[in-house]
Amino acid sequence: MPAAESSDPEAFVTALVERWRADRRSGVSEVYHRYARRLLEIVRARMSDSVRGSFEPADVVQNVFGSLLCVAPPSGISRESELLAYLATSAKNELKDLHRYGTRQRRDLRLEGRLEDLPGFEVSLQSANPTPSEVAMGNEAHERFIRTLTELPTMQREVYVEARLIGSTSAEGAQRLGLPSPEAFRQVLARAVAKLTLALDVPNESCRGVTGRGG
Repeated sequence: MPAAESSDPEAFVTALVERWRADRRSGVSEVYHRYARRLLEIVRARMSDSVRGSFEPADVVQNVFGSLLCVAPPSGISRESELLAYLATSAKNELKDLHRYGTRQRRDLRLEGRLEDLPGFEVSLQSANPTPSEVAMGNEAHERFIRTLTELPTMQREVYVEARLIGSTSAEGAQRLGLPSPEAFRQVLARAVAKLTLALDVPNESCRGVTGRGG
């Protein structure tokens, strides 16, 4: 059975990861349905034009979840942002490989794991939970948001992804991105939010997103 929803988010994520550890297929299936579209959003934001011309973002997401069928979850994950950061790092490594090798090294999407065998799996990703940004903005505005996000300077885009799509704290984001301090992270984030707000002509809170922590 799926991990039960809990009023304690950390308890829920811990239970979800333990389910993944105990029963890899059903556990990965549940992680997929809850987080695949969140990961797709992150991948779309980070995907370079050169890679996007040869690969679909959904291909990257499928490769990541296919690989999860072959590995146990890392220890120490108890927050949603930690789980998303793990998935996002896996996807980032996948994107680096695609950028490095291009179509010459394109892998079979089901080489590492058979996603179609997962309980209730649907290749279209439509059955997965929508992202908080999709819920807040609606489909059309969300598409404009993603396009605008990809056009930000690299560091601003990466900071926004860390803070608002993954949910990292400023200290965590600064460490991952090599910024000198949490304050430096927050300053870059403020510039990214300002540019998105201006470009999209939407309230600042819409660009902030409902997943961001940034503390």
